[in-house]
Amino acid sequence: MEKDHNDKNVQAFSKTAIDKQKMYFCKLACLINNGPFAFMVTDINGSIEYVNNSFIKLTGFKTEEILGKSSSILKSGKTDPLIYKKLCKKIKKGETWKDVNPITVVHEHYNNLSEKRIIEIMASPLFDENNDFQGIVESWRDITARIVQENKLIESESNLKAIINSGDQSIILLDKDNRILCFNENFRKEVNKRFSLKVSIGDLFDSFIPKTDLDILSKYLNKAYVGKSILKEIQVDNIWYEYYFNPVINHDGKYNGVSICYRDISERKKAQAVIEHMAYNDILTDIPNRRLFDDRLKIALAQAERENHKLAVLLLDFDYFKRINDTFGHAAGDMLLKSVASRISGILRASDTLARLGGDEFIILAPSINNFDMVDRIAKKILDQFKRPYFIRNNELNITASIGVSIYPDDAKDSLELLKNADTAMYNAKNEGRYKYKFFTKTMNGNVLQRFKMEMGMHHALHNAQFQVYYQPIHETKTNKVVAVEALLRWLHPDLGMILPERFISIAEETGLIIPIGEWLIETVCRQNRQWIDDGHDPLKIAINLSARQLREPDLADFIKKSLKDNNLDHTNFSIEITETIMMEEGSPAIDTLTKLTEMGIEISLDDFGTGYSSLGYLKQFPIEFLKIDRSFIKDSIDNEADARIVRAILSMAHSLKKKVVAEGVESEEQLQYLKWLGCDQVQGFLLSHPVSKKNIHNIIKESENKEKSI
Repeated sequence: MEKDHNDKNVQAFSKTAIDKQKMYFCKLACLINNGPFAFMVTDINGSIEYVNNSFIKLTGFKTEEILGKSSSILKSGKTDPLIYKKLCKKIKKGETWKDVNPITVVHEHYNNLSEKRIIEIMASPLFDENNDFQGIVESWRDITARIVQENKLIESESNLKAIINSGDQSIILLDKDNRILCFNENFRKEVNKRFSLKVSIGDLFDSFIPKTDLDILSKYLNKAYVGKSILKEIQVDNIWYEYYFNPVINHDGKYNGVSICYRDISERKKAQAVIEHMAYNDILTDIPNRRLFDDRLKIALAQAERENHKLAVLLLDFDYFKRINDTFGHAAGDMLLKSVASRISGILRASDTLARLGGDEFIILAPSINNFDMVDRIAKKILDQFKRPYFIRNNELNITASIGVSIYPDDAKDSLELLKNADTAMYNAKNEGRYKYKFFTKTMNGNVLQRFKMEMGMHHALHNAQFQVYYQPIHETKTNKVVAVEALLRWLHPDLGMILPERFISIAEETGLIIPIGEWLIETVCRQNRQWIDDGHDPLKIAINLSARQLREPDLADFIKKSLKDNNLDHTNFSIEITETIMMEEGSPAIDTLTKLTEMGIEISLDDFGTGYSSLGYLKQFPIEFLKIDRSFIKDSIDNEADARIVRAILSMAHSLKKKVVAEGVESEEQLQYLKWLGCDQVQGFLLSHPVSKKNIHNIIKESENKEKSI
């Protein structure tokens, strides 16, 4: 009984153990069958004995399609056969083999469509209890998604490296202990170039950066460590860098590092310096321009107000600078401007500023002026720089300048008013003979206003026919006949009445209005002469005065030629008069124009002869036909022996040079008889006739033609 009882217990225990073992294998089979790994078991001949559900899902085969088949059914033909040989050789030795290979899994139930997957395969040998090789157990795991992500990360990292290495920036990442976490190629090269050091991950940033650099960078690094981004231009070792310090935030939101990006901007800084210099300095002379001068003047005005000082503004403009450009070319003019700027800069105080406003106009700021004598000395020193000639391209050039001075706070208390008043004073200096300086006075404003009104009035006069021509006859002493008339411009102003040329011609020349006024005069006298001839008068010569501004016009000769042709006049019907001053001031441009006129057969008279200087030298240079003795010599020629000798000398010299002489200002019978006795060719003056209108000159001409009497 006891034995039976024991047997039953053994049987019960065995059954329980078997049940547990079955349960274990059942769970194991479930785990293997449905786990994440795909399993396949082959026998010694390579026939597939077992595959789990994961294998079926991975390969796409059905269980009945694969069991009992050779494992070669899984081969796509795209895997190197050597891999399989190595696998078998390794497995048969009892070793485990592992490899990652892309394979093509055939999905027969998907119409033989194929899908490339990357499979991680681990193959292990299967042995029986006698340790005999029975087959292979393979576990397959689809790692396509992981490999794709890894490749994306690799590609992303490669792209990122390409980006950070492709620019001109050096990039470095530091941890909170100032140790290098990473850096780009530019940083490595620069460290090697500047310090001959090799940088590595983990190096202390402080270990190879000089203390002078660290002293500059540390304050920005400290700010970045507490979360402040900073963009800063920093100069280190005479090199300008643009630094960007940016805090690095870890996963829990704390600042635990700094990224530093920087690049060399030295060339950009140099370019900026050049641009800034060009913005505030004159390109030609390299002295301050109007913009910089205005800035310094504002500062000087504020300082003068605080310290109760005076300051002076001196406006300088060359006299007749255009003749330099016209004669020697603009390149020579530019060289002259540079030379003048250099000379003036050399004699000014360190606190003074010389600036070029444009053209031939310069301005000087003289701050901290104690008295007018100080300004007086500065102005004289500046004008002294024009006493010596300038040598430009082997040419000796003599030039002068006029200066206007305005004082703060006496003349004005702001910059615009100071400049305006200095400009007014400068024009007064020019009007009073040039090559001088004038201090601004309040009365000058009235003159400027009057000048402006005169200028505007001339514009209206041209359009409203307010200009008139008066004529003064010129008599031939031998025949008493009127052989010519001088055309004299008059302005019949609606409010001011008759205005003589002395009041408006200089303004017309400065503003350029002399050109349209002169053209109107030429056309008017040509039409009038044509009318006289058509009325039956003998052909008559009309003389007009040409100004310096007109002689600079290259088309003047052509304009006169056209006016004569339009009115069917001969060259003998027209002559021009110029002054000695024009010859001395205009030089070559005047010679060219006068030469063209004489080639047309037009006679040229030298007016006011004897009042200028260096006149004789120009008689050979210019094509002069007549000399007109100035009225100042004729006036006292009877009672003043000195004037009489001058008149005789002029007549003797002119006749020896085969030139004719006209005496101006004949007002008495004694003067007339004396000139006739001396052999003077022609005379004009109040004794014979005042300048008269075209109606009255018509009667004088007619009377002259009908009666030639002794005078």
